[in-house]
Amino acid sequence: MLKLYFKATSGIVLEKLTKEDVLKAEEHFGVKLPREYVDLLHIQNGGYLLKDSINIDIEIDNGHTLPIDYLLGIKENKGIMETKCLFNKWEIDHNHLIVISGDGHYFIVLDYSKNQHNPNVAYLNSDSGELIELFPTFNEFMNELVPEDDEILYDHEEEEINQFLRNPNLVHAKKLVNSDNEDLIYQGIEYWGQTGKDKSEFNRGEK
Repeated sequence: MLKLYFKATSGIVLEKLTKEDVLKAEEHFGVKLPREYVDLLHIQNGGYLLKDSINIDIEIDNGHTLPIDYLLGIKENKGIMETKCLFNKWEIDHNHLIVISGDGHYFIVLDYSKNQHNPNVAYLNSDSGELIELFPTFNEFMNELVPEDDEILYDHEEEEINQFLRNPNLVHAKKLVNSDNEDLIYQGIEYWGQTGKDKSEFNRGEK
């Protein structure tokens, strides 16, 4: 079940992901991307996250909470395809890594050094080059992400968004549009717009 989802107001969302995008990325890196990651990007091709931090057992930067503000999508020369450019800029030499998040001071990466079909998720310190494994799989990583305190969803809102992520459709999109949570409303509106349906059909106020 996908428990990781995006803010629909994100400004770094790439164009809709295609099978060709995924194939080109996998050919470019010579690996198989995690299925859960690809499934998520088919819903929205990258963007800022509602669940944007993670608690870890090890201490990094004098703390055990690591911000994960956004997740990169996939398009030619964009998103994860900029990994080599980012590493060149920061003079990092790691051919087996793919950047999926990070602001330059550190990166969150898919680490294929142990397995080209099932990468772990790791923390990469841009200054020292230190690489620390966080989770053995992308699925475990995404399930451990949590929202900031002021963005916690109520149980029924959590269920609404999870239903939508499991099976995006107009029925669930309409429920989001008619919710009282701004991020959920935008999530529904964005999906509705992608279908080409008339926005007058939202019928906000009918739940």
